[in-house]
Amino acid sequence: MNHFSECRSFHFGLIPDAATFADRVEAACKILGREFPEAAIDFTMPYNRSDAGGPHKVENRHKYLHQRTRTKLWWFVLNDGKGWPETVSIMGRIDDQDLGTLGVEIMLPAAPWNFCERLLVELGDVLGANYSAVLPPEALGLCATQFNTYWAPHDTTLIQRGIPRLDLFTYGGAEDIVQPMYLGWLNYWSEATCSFVGFSGSKEDLGLAPFSYQTPGGAWLVKLTNEPIDVCCPEHVAALAAAYRRWPRVGKRMGAERSPKNSNGQQAAP
Repeated sequence: MNHFSECRSFHFGLIPDAATFADRVEAACKILGREFPEAAIDFTMPYNRSDAGGPHKVENRHKYLHQRTRTKLWWFVLNDGKGWPETVSIMGRIDDQDLGTLGVEIMLPAAPWNFCERLLVELGDVLGANYSAVLPPEALGLCATQFNTYWAPHDTTLIQRGIPRLDLFTYGGAEDIVQPMYLGWLNYWSEATCSFVGFSGSKEDLGLAPFSYQTPGGAWLVKLTNEPIDVCCPEHVAALAAAYRRWPRVGKRMGAERSPKNSNGQQAAP
């Protein structure tokens, strides 16, 4: 059974900041606690799961988070102690290959998409995230095809219809710390990410993403279609292909020879 089809997953990319990290993640935990009052998000586990002790309760969550910034990767995990697919969890680490991006993953039980969209915006704002891309589980084959992985069966007709093949940042790194790796149905983009991508909220932008809006924190929720993207729907595939053409700096196109750059647009040291 694929438990990921029974839950919602948000992945956020953040710029690491030790001074604000604990406050930002604590704020996200409080939002999750408010929305899921039955879930006490105060359990963690060792970095090496073979370590003795297993999951244990965190007595002071903010202190725990602050202590994680003293480790090399800032690795952390907090959850409600339940297993998939009922769990509510937040976890993250710094990925050195992705220009030192702090990746934060939030897992929720299956919930209506309008609820998830609202939560995505609120969590992105309090985390100070640069980007997040959300696709419905049914579209997993889209990413598998784009990245030539085995997450799900491939559909090569998507490439023929204008969906680009992309390089995984895990191996080649991003061009910039604020660059999204791919387009989702729901895309959370910070002001810095919008600037990098070239999204300004103009009439032309909103013509391709008519359901988009600015968040209370000043980011944008770039929403390509009203309903979750369905790769069996020609109109949805056409909308996604048009968005990739409009914003070519979303994702590293397969075979593109570009030198990784830092967040100031300068060429990174080899």
